Amino acid sequence: MQDYGQFDGGSGDYKDKHQDQNIEDDNYLIEFANITQNLMSVIHSLILNPGHFTLIVPPLINNLRPYLGFPSQFREIIKIIIQQYCVYMSNYFQSINEGNFRYSGARLCASLDSSLTPIEQTSFRWTLYTLCKNETDSQASNWQQKENHTEEEQKKCHGLILLLAELVTQMEQTSAFTLGDLLIQLIIIVLNKPAPNSVKNICQALKLAGQTLEKDKGDCRRKEMENMMRALTELVTEGRVDSHVGYMVHSVHELRNGNWGQSSNNSVTVEPAVELLDPNQAIDEPVLYGPDGKVLTPEENKFLEQVPDSTTNIEDHIISEQGYEGEETWMSEDDDIDAAYEEFLKNIPKQIKNQTQK
Repeated sequence: MQDYGQFDGGSGDYKDKHQDQNIEDDNYLIEFANITQNLMSVIHSLILNPGHFTLIVPPLINNLRPYLGFPSQFREIIKIIIQQYCVYMSNYFQSINEGNFRYSGARLCASLDSSLTPIEQTSFRWTLYTLCKNETDSQASNWQQKENHTEEEQKKCHGLILLLAELVTQMEQTSAFTLGDLLIQLIIIVLNKPAPNSVKNICQALKLAGQTLEKDKGDCRRKEMENMMRALTELVTEGRVDSHVGYMVHSVHELRNGNWGQSSNNSVTVEPAVELLDPNQAIDEPVLYGPDGKVLTPEENKFLEQVPDSTTNIEDHIISEQGYEGEETWMSEDDDIDAAYEEFLKNIPKQIKNQTQK
């Protein structure tokens, strides 16, 4: 009888090889699970200590590199960054650290992007855009369906606006432009049904990302920017925001008209949000607007000068790339100033009418 033991051994070798492969696959999955857990730990650390970025992120990226060539793991890594953001956004007690995470999370994405090969970058940017688009579409749909929004819904939507602004600011220009489309899309939708803090958060986002958004020279982008700025102005002139938020909108207009703080040699021509300044007005004189969107007259400005100045150092509150230790703190409410301001707004139409009759 012929001995087939050799062939049995061959079958056994086949099984052993597949068992070894399965063990390797299991080890790979375990290692990846450990890496993702480390990623979440780093994110948590950055939320609490954003100044540790240069210390803890480079080793993290080195650990992530072996997994960046695999689409499923690649997507999971980016998804964790976005999801961790959403977790902290929904946690009220972490709200003081949201600014840290937005800054560090966007910076982490930019660092990952810069460490990749061109082929990997294409995959990374598409994955990042897709995840951000899905979240933007979800928030936009939810916002449009309701007239009133809960505090948590407002926090998530406004937080996404600010996260997109951070990404637009820190990512490479091509990626920034596509993410900028999502940012503008969400801002315009929110402005159609603004919540009490919507304009404030949108102003913060534009101060961050406005310069990059303006670099996109497409006709569509220019029109979108104009519509967005016009919508902000209308909310002020219609009296739908308080005086302090009105000053914030004005500061965004001033920043934009000044090319977002950049050299005038590279400035872009923008349509004035309201009428042009009086040529007799001093260049450094503050410009204020009435409810009709027109620049206030010297007489009207004189009235405001008699009211205690609530705009002192408002530009100190413009967010800079280094100042992310916490959420921006704006001026406290002053009942006397608000009362005088509201009375002043009521009198402006009468003054304009009197001037016309004269």
